[in-house]
Amino acid sequence: MSIKSIPQQTAKDLKLKQTTKVEKVEGEAYVNVRKGKIIPSYEISLTLGWAGEAKMPPATRS
Repeated sequence: MSIKSIPQQTAKDLKLKQTTKVEKVEGEAYVNVRKGKIIPSYEISLTLGWAGEAKMPPATRS
């Protein structure tokens, strides 16, 4: 299940229980020096497996 597949109104109620798997880590890190200051920067993309629960609104009858 993707967090994107959870309805918008319930995404705020999502409780992440645990990360189950690190599937992919990609990116780069670099250091810039500007005006004598060291500025570390990074661009990282993570793909994680996770388990959690979301409060779903009660079912309504039509």
